[in-house]
Amino acid sequence: MQENDIRQVESMIEAALDKMRNHDISAALEELLQAVELEPENVKIINLIASCYFIQGEFDRAIACWEMVLRLDEANKDAEVRLKSSTAPAFQSWLKRYREVLARMESRNYQQAVKELRQLMEENDGFVSLYELLGLCHLALSEADKAKTVWQKGLQLDRSNKSLLGYLESRKENRTLACEQIAAGNKEAAAMKVKHGSRYYGLAWAAAGILCLALLIPASYYIDQKQVGALKTQAVQKKIMDSMQATKKTGKTAPVIAPASKLEFSANASGQPQVDLKQGKNDAGEELYYNKGLAAYLRADWQSAATNLGEVVGMQSGSYLNREALYYLARTKYLSGNLDEAREYYLQYLKEFPDSNYYDDSLYYLGTVYHRSGDDKSARKMFKELQAIEPESGYLSTTLSKQIMN
Repeated sequence: MQENDIRQVESMIEAALDKMRNHDISAALEELLQAVELEPENVKIINLIASCYFIQGEFDRAIACWEMVLRLDEANKDAEVRLKSSTAPAFQSWLKRYREVLARMESRNYQQAVKELRQLMEENDGFVSLYELLGLCHLALSEADKAKTVWQKGLQLDRSNKSLLGYLESRKENRTLACEQIAAGNKEAAAMKVKHGSRYYGLAWAAAGILCLALLIPASYYIDQKQVGALKTQAVQKKIMDSMQATKKTGKTAPVIAPASKLEFSANASGQPQVDLKQGKNDAGEELYYNKGLAAYLRADWQSAATNLGEVVGMQSGSYLNREALYYLARTKYLSGNLDEAREYYLQYLKEFPDSNYYDDSLYYLGTVYHRSGDDKSARKMFKELQAIEPESGYLSTTLSKQIMN
């Protein structure tokens, strides 16, 4: 490294430490991620990044960072102590219960999830994700004021957390719009604006979280872990938002990811499940493949994800799981850098499921696929279509979409 680069990295580390001391974890993390690009094997930086992730509740990413530090420096005491603590039976037991809460939320058992989240907080209240998830549960239970209070408490841990700020800003926007309607004498319109407020939370979440994923293919293992690691929490959040939106639109309960079936299955030579159809129907086999594929997707095991999700897509059942599998298969191909197949799966998704919750996401990422393939004309077409159906989409504020549209 050049001397100027060394001084720049040292300055960035000091700035990050100052932000961490001031409970501005997100800003510190941004600083550190820039620093690690300049010096990818700096164990001090990676240790600090791990600490930021840990406070945010991104436990798998934090552990992955500490493991990387020990690969680079076997005698690093900081990483050794933190890794030992995070993998100790007591914390792993807590973490297991934390993941069970995510399952509760996926199955929309929000009342129970609230109780369990509060119990977890009594034991460890220093994680931002606990406040984020608890707020989402309160929101799903139509307890918007409680959600606001919880998210504000979460900001005491991470002052510039984009997700929490996005939720709070969306809530403020909804109230402002409602007040404007009341002032205009249109009470019915105001009531509808508040009633359907979850739409704005969804947009805020999308702008705050999912846009950071895969806009660029990572140049190193660490950056790849950064981009992929948020998927699990984001998937849970999006399930909640999508389910709430579907329920408000139709008045019916929207389907969610079911727990893995109890049907027994064996593995073939390639390690893929072989469902005994004598023990259940085809839809049970579809569910098994889907759950296995989604689990692989969330841990960034692209090969296993593609294989299992591909099985579901190949069944062509037209079911909810078939639709979800096609979307995540397209995402899998995109994140793994297989742009040709990603393009085909996104086109298939847009054709088969034009009224789905992921239609706007698919338009945006198809546009990025075209751009990265050197076809800006097609990319512009996708972004214009997105603008036509969702003019307030957060995707349209990205640097890429602005560059292509101008």
